[in-house]
Amino acid sequence: MNIIYKVSKKEVVLAKNAIFIKQGENELFNKGYKKLVYKGSFYGKNNLGGFSYNYYRLTSKSELEFITVHISKDDKWIKIYLNVFQLDPSVSSLEELSGLNGYQWGIPPNSISEMQLRLDEYSVSPIIYLLFYPIHKLGFYITKWGYEVKVKKLGNLIEKDMRNIDHFVKRWHELHKPLFTTWEGEIVGLKTMTPHDRLVAANLLNWFNKARIDNKQWAKQILEWLKVDNATIKKMLE
Repeated sequence: MNIIYKVSKKEVVLAKNAIFIKQGENELFNKGYKKLVYKGSFYGKNNLGGFSYNYYRLTSKSELEFITVHISKDDKWIKIYLNVFQLDPSVSSLEELSGLNGYQWGIPPNSISEMQLRLDEYSVSPIIYLLFYPIHKLGFYITKWGYEVKVKKLGNLIEKDMRNIDHFVKRWHELHKPLFTTWEGEIVGLKTMTPHDRLVAANLLNWFNKARIDNKQWAKQILEWLKVDNATIKKMLE
């Protein structure tokens, strides 16, 4: 007889999704975030058997705060990511961005500054953090009662953190600098910049200088993200 209570992947992913929608989403809406602004934004079931969501908030300084939520069927996490961009020219309302292509927001170099809430914001070892700090993950259980307790605990944490999303935004700004981008996520003036200036504009100069010594393939990838031509890449890595 198996004494450990088992829950199918389908049940777990539906439970996690219900937690976020019922206890997290409304808190984001109350803080001024909105959904489905750009073409290609996620909202609902994805093609991997889970759920994905995008939310946006525009500040008075024309900074676009971009939240991505991924709920996978293959793990116990509710993964919530935050990124911030400085839009140029300035935008007065999210409605001005409606219908534009948002593909660039989710790929490098833009995605390099994504911060996963309750994981990427701390300097302690990830293993220590996972062991001793609250995280957006369904905890271990062996009974039905234990499972229900862990679901409730995760829901309460999600609700609390979405209500206090400004704390995470503040922490993001302590760790990163917003990229100056167009309304569709392209770094402003990138095509007319020198490779050095592209690295500076993307906040990747230090990464590149280190990679050029330690890992030339990684250095090459960085330059490709910034659309540097192959001849110039070869010369810079010699």
